[in-house]
Amino acid sequence: MNRDVLSQIVNSSTVTIPCTAPSPPRDLKVEAPVLVRFNNRKMWRYVISWKEPKNINCASLHDYPYDVSYPSPTSAVHAVSSNMTVIEAEVNRNVTFRVWAINNQAKKSMPVNVAFQTPLADKPQQPTDLFLEAINSSCVRLNWSFTQQNKVVDGFQV
Repeated sequence: MNRDVLSQIVNSSTVTIPCTAPSPPRDLKVEAPVLVRFNNRKMWRYVISWKEPKNINCASLHDYPYDVSYPSPTSAVHAVSSNMTVIEAEVNRNVTFRVWAINNQAKKSMPVNVAFQTPLADKPQQPTDLFLEAINSSCVRLNWSFTQQNKVVDGFQV
């Protein structure tokens, strides 16, 4: 075919490339939880991350919607993030997290999900170095040392 004819065809024709759904996000990862206090309740904090899909199948990705089914599948929370999020969940609960990709033509990928059960709260270590301090002839004060890294403690019972 002549170069001029090819140039005329390309310049005068509209080429439409179909836009299909992207592949799902990759490498969904849940980091080890950290026990925190949230609204005066013990909660596990999770950092969840993922990588972009192998195939976007359009010019660009628009966003990554996700939902968290906790405490039940009917109470899903819907939000949008770029490649990670932080969630809090109560101790000893079932949690399902799912994320999918949407490209700039509003085509959705299949979701990727992970389900896990939050652990029970660890029992705190017992206090050490207990000693009594005399306040007066009829009163003493009980003292102790306590070192508990990254743990939430409600209080002490004497």
